[in-house]
Amino acid sequence: MLNWITGTPGAAQAVVVFLFGTILAAAANYFVDRFGWTSRYRSPWRRFPDGAVGPKRRWTARIPVVGWLETARLRLGKAENVAKNEKTARKRGGKSGDGATAFDFATIPGWESRFFWARPLVVEAFFAALLTWRFCVLTDGVATEAEAGRALVFWGAETVLYWLALCMTLVDFDDYIIPDAAVIPGAVVGLTLAAVFPFLTVAPVAWPLDLTGAATTNDVFLFAAFCGESWGLGSSLGVVRGLVFAGIAAIWTFWSFALLERRFPARRLGVRKAAAVFCRRLRRSPLTPILAAVWAFGLIGIAVVVWKDASAATFAEIEPTGNAFLGRTAFDRALSSSGALANAAFGLFVGATIIWAVRIIGRSALGVEAMGFGDVAALGVIGAFIGWQGAVVAFFVAPFFGLVFGFLRRFSDKTPEIPYGPFLCGGAVLYLARREQFDAYLAPFFGDPLFLAGLAVVGFALLWALLAALRRAKSWARQG
Repeated sequence: MLNWITGTPGAAQAVVVFLFGTILAAAANYFVDRFGWTSRYRSPWRRFPDGAVGPKRRWTARIPVVGWLETARLRLGKAENVAKNEKTARKRGGKSGDGATAFDFATIPGWESRFFWARPLVVEAFFAALLTWRFCVLTDGVATEAEAGRALVFWGAETVLYWLALCMTLVDFDDYIIPDAAVIPGAVVGLTLAAVFPFLTVAPVAWPLDLTGAATTNDVFLFAAFCGESWGLGSSLGVVRGLVFAGIAAIWTFWSFALLERRFPARRLGVRKAAAVFCRRLRRSPLTPILAAVWAFGLIGIAVVVWKDASAATFAEIEPTGNAFLGRTAFDRALSSSGALANAAFGLFVGATIIWAVRIIGRSALGVEAMGFGDVAALGVIGAFIGWQGAVVAFFVAPFFGLVFGFLRRFSDKTPEIPYGPFLCGGAVLYLARREQFDAYLAPFFGDPLFLAGLAVVGFALLWALLAALRRAKSWARQG
């Protein structure tokens, strides 16, 4: 394998990719330390608050991987450091005990107080190895410059998803949350990459032209024309544009609204007061203007992509046959930007909806939150990158990772809560590693809309029954 950019041997190329991976992983460690619910100040790039007495850090601690070996000499939460903070607090007129409280920002609970450097070191080494392995796999056998460019784009898109998955995984393990700082940019980047590089959509959505899925198309414009004709709207250029834009914009609006502060206490306050409280919370939330701006710019981007692609389309070849469009257009030869964007948006919608449905069913059957909303957002971002097929696979693979983690955790920690976001991310990584095999095996099932609808109904019904039975069994056990 030769480097088609510099002509250097493959070994040197792998080393460069590995070093690049360590830098990205170091950035992930900084992100986790910065955007987690509890600031632990583990990252050597973070400055301690002014006036706080913390361990002195050297510039060598900022070197990825090996820097953590140097950082291992630090003991965050060491008794003498707490004593120094105690003395500083008394000098400033504070009371006895203020020093220990002031030093909590640097204290790491449990066994991590001594080996706080071990996890970041393993994360940086493992992530760099993962990126190097995927780079070698994707560029193996590259013969032309065009193939090399496509392979590099595939690797870059995977790298972005891996980095986001790493950040979400580590924060979820630490604080049982998935930060908006990863979710919001993740969805934007996933949709943007799909629109800019349509060939990233390896398994496009087969839009059905009948209920059985016997007649399908990969062209979202042809599907929109079929819907318009079936609904009595016609299949003119304006109708097709409007339907495609409306579909993608509706998913984008759903996603943007879902991330807002949405608590609506109608049962406790009544509809009128609940609406007032809801609006007040939206106005006060610092996330509202950010999401409003992202939503508005997203709509503009969707309109530009759809209008540009639709202007280049030739709809003269679209001919209705009975109640289904069986003709073909130029869009069937190559996936358009709008088609890829629609696929990514549909993946975002399916991924988020699956976990949201489980969340609702779990709350109904168990009376408690079975899934956090961060898990909804996480699988939505995953679906935007790898499509709805990948989101479904990640959802069904995740429980196996969860079972292994839960089994191992029983021997070291009795905490009943288990973060689910990391296992969804693990399912996404496994899907990418074996994407062709998954798609080839599951294609007959994914291509049947009636089967998928029936599977969803039966699966969610069985899930509710199982959780309700589990709740009843626990209730009987407590009474007995």
